[in-house]
Amino acid sequence: MYDFYKISSTSPVVAKILIVNPVAQIMQDLRYMFITPQTITINQVFKSEWARLIPIAIVLATSILAVLYFKKRSPYFAEEV
Repeated sequence: MYDFYKISSTSPVVAKILIVNPVAQIMQDLRYMFITPQTITINQVFKSEWARLIPIAIVLATSILAVLYFKKRSPYFAEEV
């Protein structure tokens, strides 16, 4: 994975973009819990507890859009597959 210490010190904007990825956030949280509490998490990058909601919002928005798209295209599913 990424070395957030190097990335955050070099380019904070890139670190914010990378940590918003829901999978990266899960990995960083697991490192924080099981390996070392010195791991950088989304709270530290954005300096806010509310930042934890960003990856959750991304997953929810993607899921809602996928369901809406599937419902719209489901009558034609058999012909397109």
